[in-house]
Amino acid sequence: MTAMNRLLCLAFVPLLFGGCQSVAPASSTPSATEVAPQDGPEEATQVLAAGAQLEIIVYSAPELSRTVTVAPDGEIRFPYAGLIQTAGRTLEEIEQLLRDALASELRDPDVDVVLSEPPPARCEPCSIAKAAGNR
Repeated sequence: MTAMNRLLCLAFVPLLFGGCQSVAPASSTPSATEVAPQDGPEEATQVLAAGAQLEIIVYSAPELSRTVTVAPDGEIRFPYAGLIQTAGRTLEEIEQLLRDALASELRDPDVDVVLSEPPPARCEPCSIAKAAGNR
């Protein structure tokens, strides 16, 4: 092995082992709360807030699938389900609410809810200034 080959091998060894390190992701949504699950080691579940965008997939009726935005009052509107309070609930809870609501129209509704965009971050100085201006 030539000296150049040895140098190249030594240069790539740290790169190989550096890829094995694990770093926990930083939370990028300060307005959404994360709650650790009660049952097992699954990852934390995000609780929704106004402004979040949800992709709702109805496998048993694809024409109902759509993306919705959580309104300022914390509700979403969905066909055959009406208004559903989502703020403060987990995605799994919203899935169950939609399944229950759609069960009157569909047989065994298969629903997934995915957070497609987190709620916008609130600007604390802006909200403090607004509160001071309302006095």
